[in-house]
Amino acid sequence: MALIDSESKRLQSIHVTNTLKGVLVLSNTAAEDRRNKGFYMLLNDVGARNGLFHGADASADWWHRNLRMYALVQQFAAPGERVLVIAGSGHTAILRDLLRADSERVEEDVLSYF
Repeated sequence: MALIDSESKRLQSIHVTNTLKGVLVLSNTAAEDRRNKGFYMLLNDVGARNGLFHGADASADWWHRNLRMYALVQQFAAPGERVLVIAGSGHTAILRDLLRADSERVEEDVLSYF
């Protein structure tokens, strides 16, 4: 709970002290992607000692949701098509990884638009 509270305060401070552009730029950096994914890794072992795997199951659910979201990207981003995907930074951190692994689609860096 302390970790969640600390991260909430950090994000709240970012939103209060930055412009919308500043928030969007920060939210779309590799460092923020690592932070987002790292948050799930910190929680991943919750319950593992007792064989309950609550953290791993919650992380798997998160990845499951993102894989479904990416299936929609795949459906609409056919060869020759351009699509804009707008999602929260927790999702985009994973969606970017999926896109980089996809040999049929190319990511365009959103930061160039800011």
